[in-house]
Amino acid sequence: MVARQSKFTTIVNLVLGVIWLILGISNLFVSSGTLLVGILYLVVAVAYLLIFVYNWRNGFFRIENGQIIKCEFLAMSKRIKLDEINWAKCIGSYYTLKSPTKKMTIELASVHKDDIPGFEKLLKDIVMSVPPYKKD
Repeated sequence: MVARQSKFTTIVNLVLGVIWLILGISNLFVSSGTLLVGILYLVVAVAYLLIFVYNWRNGFFRIENGQIIKCEFLAMSKRIKLDEINWAKCIGSYYTLKSPTKKMTIELASVHKDDIPGFEKLLKDIVMSVPPYKKD
């Protein structure tokens, strides 16, 4: 199962990438600004566009092979095995899952609206399957 990132966040990354791209190109070819500033704008544009493509292709969360994977750009994806989760809590739309060595927080507001029902059902099943523990 793949839970995609919300459309708003994805589109914001695309729009910011295009804006920085326009600024970079205009600074390089139209304006008499320094070459370094134009190149810096283009680097920022490429970064935003890469973030957009990465999130579009990989999704926000994936559940496969008995683990939840939180996809993060330019960082190691966070992974937590479902059978290792020994503590889980739900506060509003935030789910916190802990294993003996890892902690993962999931905000449902960041998940695409079409993917929320299935993903939320799975998270509620995880929370209900974990034995109750003392509050921290």
